[in-house]
Amino acid sequence: MNASFDFETKNSYSIRVQTDDGNGGTFEKQFTITINDLDEIPPVDPTIASPVNNALVNTSTPILTGS
Repeated sequence: MNASFDFETKNSYSIRVQTDDGNGGTFEKQFTITINDLDEIPPVDPTIASPVNNALVNTSTPILTGS
């Protein structure tokens, strides 16, 4: 499945991960993924650099946290 998270649609998701050791033992844990509301910036041409320090501008990294 290929999907994007959208804060305005839903700000958290709950997932459950389960594993099997092949000998009848299992482990399961539930995680909550919280979506942060970030400014929605249109894509930037990566070849355009900031005139101040020659660094890329308008870049952001999504942050996933679990509990």
